[in-house]
Amino acid sequence: MLLLLMIGRLCAASPTDSLLTATPEHCGLRDSVALRLCRTHVAANPSSAPARWREAYFAATLANREKDETLREALLQEARTQARWMTANQPQTSDAWFVAALSDAVDAQHCGSRRRVELSRSIRANLDRGLAVDSTHPGLLYLSGRWNYALANLSGLEKTYVNLVLGGVPKGATNEAALKAFLHAVERRPDDMLFRLDLARTLKAMGLKERARTECVRALAFPIRNDEDPLTHAKLQKLLKDL
Repeated sequence: MLLLLMIGRLCAASPTDSLLTATPEHCGLRDSVALRLCRTHVAANPSSAPARWREAYFAATLANREKDETLREALLQEARTQARWMTANQPQTSDAWFVAALSDAVDAQHCGSRRRVELSRSIRANLDRGLAVDSTHPGLLYLSGRWNYALANLSGLEKTYVNLVLGGVPKGATNEAALKAFLHAVERRPDDMLFRLDLARTLKAMGLKERARTECVRALAFPIRNDEDPLTHAKLQKLLKDL
């Protein structure tokens, strides 16, 4: 029996093995732990694309929540570095373009209006490259929804910069396009709390408040599975209260 237990331990998957085979949202690890494991794996296996794009993902995700500007920029630089490696060495994979778009999208969340508008161009380009590889990639569909929603609901200052930098709001960047992208993303990952949050926000912006309430209530029943979910849960509660 002792021998069987020892063999079982030796044969059990390591946290890194599980991390590199699961989707990042479902790996069961804290984001900081997952990032550290990815860094270690990349250092030992520089050609590991699964570790590289996940390092970019977790670095960008942590950057989005980081309050300290210096630490956030360091994490974003790490995400960009790994994303560039992916797009240069694995351009045939949709995950490469996903983390490239994600890195810019996180940057856009924390910068000024003009740079945010400038980043929208590279985000769209990366999304288009990724969706051309895999039109069903949930993360790419979600970010496409965010891109359309952001441009369809610009502030006055942002509209000025859009006119200056892009020559106007890109054709087709509407709440309807955002809704379509979010619905496709939710169809492929129905239990994702964050996807449901942005779907509900878009429905609210379109005046479809009852449908927005339904999405909020549904998402609030989901279990907390990762570091992002508690923040998303609080945002869903606030949105539901405002509807």
